[in-house]
Amino acid sequence: MFNYIKKLFENKKPFFYGNSNLKDDFFSKLFYCPHPFTNWSLNPHSRNNKKFIHTKEGFRKTSESNSILDELKLFGNTCDIYCLGGSTTYCDGLKDYSETWPYKLRNLISQKKKSFLVNGGVGGWSTIQSLIRFSTWGAVLKPKVTIFYQSKNDLTPLVNGREIEKEIYPLLENIMLQYDTSLNSDPRKYKKNNFGLASVYGNDIFASEEGLNRFTHEWKSLYAIRCKMAIELAKMWNGKIVFVPELISNKSIYYTPMLEMHKIMQEVSASDKSSIFLDLRGKIEIDSNNFIDFLHFNELGSEKFSNLLYNEIYKIL
Repeated sequence: MFNYIKKLFENKKPFFYGNSNLKDDFFSKLFYCPHPFTNWSLNPHSRNNKKFIHTKEGFRKTSESNSILDELKLFGNTCDIYCLGGSTTYCDGLKDYSETWPYKLRNLISQKKKSFLVNGGVGGWSTIQSLIRFSTWGAVLKPKVTIFYQSKNDLTPLVNGREIEKEIYPLLENIMLQYDTSLNSDPRKYKKNNFGLASVYGNDIFASEEGLNRFTHEWKSLYAIRCKMAIELAKMWNGKIVFVPELISNKSIYYTPMLEMHKIMQEVSASDKSSIFLDLRGKIEIDSNNFIDFLHFNELGSEKFSNLLYNEIYKIL
């Protein structure tokens, strides 16, 4: 964080979060920016081919509009769908927002009715961070349907967290230094060619599969509670939650524990009439035709996924 602030002062330009008129090339290359409650969020100044890829509020765009608040007014203060998740909702690896499944889902619905859909996904976020955003922005947007597509990132701290910690505290207090927001001297030096999370995690991650041994009953219970919290939040504006298991290859170290998390998700959904469990596993082949890796869609995979979602979700809008 210190290095980040130092860089801002060296450039002698203030970093106003919502100021989309900032034209400094340094800031436009940054994918993420610090956030006081979620540690990091999407940089509203990020550009691809000189076009903004995020709204001024820090959401991945699902239309040409640079503001979800402007769109909310345009649609009569009515939001149809909110997509809650991490990188698989944001669609890491797809440079243009028009390639993402939230954008494609919105287009499909718009063929039948004018539709406002918000992509609330942020790479690396767990349900802790997603619920912080949902508890604030959800209350403003009041989406009719919230697609809950998140599980894997709740396991990431177990794998990335330092091995000397035999257990990890619920709010990650004892491993939070892994989430260092300091930057390299060159902001373009990211670990992945899709502007991965190096600016968030720093350079020293020693991921270990052994960390999944910390996937305890308590950790599972906390995930169940957060699923229930999403339902209760949505109820405040008469919204519904659609729980969708994340699609992942059985070759991933996360596959087996995610089966347990998806079972928890299903049980939580079954206990409440205002939520739906939509299981799309087995509907899309997890291979190079549809995925960039074992977890993230390519554009064709996004198209197939959005079609599957549309067939079910349009019925309840």
